[in-house]
Amino acid sequence: MDIIGKAHTIGATESKGANNFQVKKIIIDRTWFHPEDGRPMPNFTEVTLMGDKTTLADGLQVGDKVRATIRLNGRFFDHEGEKKFAQDVVCSAFVITEKKQNDTAAAAPTQESKE
Repeated sequence: MDIIGKAHTIGATESKGANNFQVKKIIIDRTWFHPEDGRPMPNFTEVTLMGDKTTLADGLQVGDKVRATIRLNGRFFDHEGEKKFAQDVVCSAFVITEKKQNDTAAAAPTQESKE
């Protein structure tokens, strides 16, 4: 399944466990607009890049448009004698489809001609 949206939050690459397994979490803004009245419908999904996939987000900036191919991983585990459940949204592919436009061009003053 693919998720398409804009990078909202970009976590640091972290090392986990005894083997220093690399993990990076990114929150993707998938806000859509209601078809009847146009009001925004906020929708955010956190995806996890693991291992060598963490480098796929190199150069990513907040506001960049992205496409993440994901799979859902779920598992049960015991924590202090209590059975718990964990689920991750893991990326198998991650692409920056469009870089955020620089606002400097829009902010630059323009000179109007007077005739």
